[in-house]
Amino acid sequence: MDTRTTDFHFFLKSVSLKFTSVAVFNSEFKCLHIQTPFSNNSVGMMIGPKTLKNFFPWDGSQVVVHNDPLLGCSQSDRLQFIFSAESFHFCIEETFATRWDFSKKMIKIPPIPVVENNRTNTQLIDALTSQGDCPSSVRDFVITTLQKIEKFQFDFKNILKGHTNFTNKDLHKDYLNTVSNSSLKTIKSKTYVSSQIEYEFGAQSLLKLKTSTSELGVRIDFQGTTNHATIQMADSVTDSICFGFFADYFQFSDLMNEATFSHFQIAKPTQSFVNSKVFTNRIYSDHCGVDLINQALLDCWSEKTNLKPYLLLKPYFQLISGSETLDFNLGNARPIGSAGLTYNFEPLLASRPTPGASTMPSLFDFYRAGMDVKSSRYQFRSPKAKETNDFQAVLDLESLRPAQMAFMNPCIPSKIKTGKLKSVLVKPTFMVNDKTEESLFGVKDLSAGDQVQASSGALDFA
Repeated sequence: MDTRTTDFHFFLKSVSLKFTSVAVFNSEFKCLHIQTPFSNNSVGMMIGPKTLKNFFPWDGSQVVVHNDPLLGCSQSDRLQFIFSAESFHFCIEETFATRWDFSKKMIKIPPIPVVENNRTNTQLIDALTSQGDCPSSVRDFVITTLQKIEKFQFDFKNILKGHTNFTNKDLHKDYLNTVSNSSLKTIKSKTYVSSQIEYEFGAQSLLKLKTSTSELGVRIDFQGTTNHATIQMADSVTDSICFGFFADYFQFSDLMNEATFSHFQIAKPTQSFVNSKVFTNRIYSDHCGVDLINQALLDCWSEKTNLKPYLLLKPYFQLISGSETLDFNLGNARPIGSAGLTYNFEPLLASRPTPGASTMPSLFDFYRAGMDVKSSRYQFRSPKAKETNDFQAVLDLESLRPAQMAFMNPCIPSKIKTGKLKSVLVKPTFMVNDKTEESLFGVKDLSAGDQVQASSGALDFA
């Protein structure tokens, strides 16, 4: 990049730090920058504004909110907010707290301008959030987010006063061309490869995946993938996972926008579970479905590269005790691609550096939620596993008072067709009083003194 485009890139990154997940657009709704810590929402934040601008007389004085998965909202516990600041447009996706109730339908919010003429419509927000399936915290969450957006708009206006050149359309065009050429050059610098994998599930359900690179970019083909009884993924979620995976592998995650996404061709059969239009198991698909696609990409790609096939399939838990709610998952592996170079330390499983550790609660968090942590450890299941650094995380808990524990076990394929060396997949387990829960998801009632053990998956090598 030259000085102009480098400065503009730093500007986009700086203003994006105000939100957890954000996509920045210019006045022509060209996506200039995407910043998100999640693998499932990058493309969704890009398509939402591009679609919705055609349905509203967009003059920059409104904020539109929605959670429609077909319009890009990635998860049932997130809302998209679309708004403008000066000549730029923004799409943010924020997460609200909610309890996992697998028998209850999630709240549906169609695209609605909750702010018009720069005035918040509190009556409309009250009507939206008073629905029976709406968590009680959502009203305050929406109001707080709108206040955050209002402050951002004020600050952004002052920032632009000293950087008026950043509104220049020619600069935007140069920037998009520069990052497009840079990312394609990176892809082309690697040896062109083609690889495929097939997961077989019960009830004749298949996930077929073929990935390849060429001088045109990256092609991901899901042709042959069928429906799945439990998992349903929106089109934009699958695209986001693929985009994020290869942006990470080719190390241009910092340059995700519509220019870099233009190098991706992603084919998905209509009505397959990677391109669903109907969603009956949103909560489960939001977590375990995303992991499944990431695992398939990693298994497929590691046939032709030096990537180690780390397990992304992990169990998820939500502990509910009185007014306390605690979410956590048990992973046993580094993140994919270049992100494996970064390390954090888990508060409990502190015997080794482990990435993504910020989601692991502390001992005090568990105690406050009514659980005593008896032990937390990594164990190697065999000498071979120790040599290859493949381990299993195990967490032993004792319930101190009545509580509920919602769980989601990963959807493990019954057969995997691939050209790699074979290993034995050890499924994650969740046991209450030495009884293993076999279902994919559910809620367990716990009494004081109940013993709980949760373990991650692992790879055993022959």
